[in-house]
Amino acid sequence: MDANRRERTADRRAGDTRRGARLAGGAALQRLPATALLAAGCAALAVAANSGGERADAARQRQVTVKVGDYFYKPSQLRIRSGTTVVWRWPRIPGDVHDVYLARGPRGVRKFRSALAASDYTYKRRLTRRGTYRIVCTLHAEMTMRIVVR
Repeated sequence: MDANRRERTADRRAGDTRRGARLAGGAALQRLPATALLAAGCAALAVAANSGGERADAARQRQVTVKVGDYFYKPSQLRIRSGTTVVWRWPRIPGDVHDVYLARGPRGVRKFRSALAASDYTYKRRLTRRGTYRIVCTLHAEMTMRIVVR
């Protein structure tokens, strides 16, 4: 009797009647139900569909994070509720120097500006006034962002 057959016979005697592939060392691989695989696939598709766009609809969140990279804000467009805090995060890996500056905002909103930073920096701002906020890096005019507060 070969080794695999002896293991299967021993498993049956021990009450293990599962069949299927085995890993090295004799551990049995279990089959996942089709519904579990389908659910995992749907979840992966939902994450992939939501992560590739440049525009984020963050209307239900109270805090939104924006990645500050070399010559970009990601996402470059946001739609949020009044009272949401926007957090701009610079990566830990050093890059070019950037900042966050409110170039134009709703009437009555004071302009704001972060410090100049190249890496491992965070700047937060709670936006309460409804309207459109145009953000720019003062060192790179092509690096812009638009936030709509509802």
